[in-house]
Amino acid sequence: MSTKESAVTWIGKPIVDPVIRPHHIAKAMDVTVETVHRWRKARPSKLPPCDVVLSRETMGWRRSTLVAAGIDIPLPGEKEPVGIPQAA
Repeated sequence: MSTKESAVTWIGKPIVDPVIRPHHIAKAMDVTVETVHRWRKARPSKLPPCDVVLSRETMGWRRSTLVAAGIDIPLPGEKEPVGIPQAA
């Protein structure tokens, strides 16, 4: 098991593609959560559409979705390879 896989676990099993919520993006990019919400609602959007719905008010992205869009949010214990969203 690699360091990246062991960094985040759920019931003792590694999570390879964790859910990233707006506050994770805000912290990684040193912006406010409101800024992340504006990026998500902008037309054209600076973030991909949310692909995980946890509740009526809680949405997020799989890490692989953000990486495919050029936004690399680090897992806990990783360095900070973060891409800044660009207008499409």
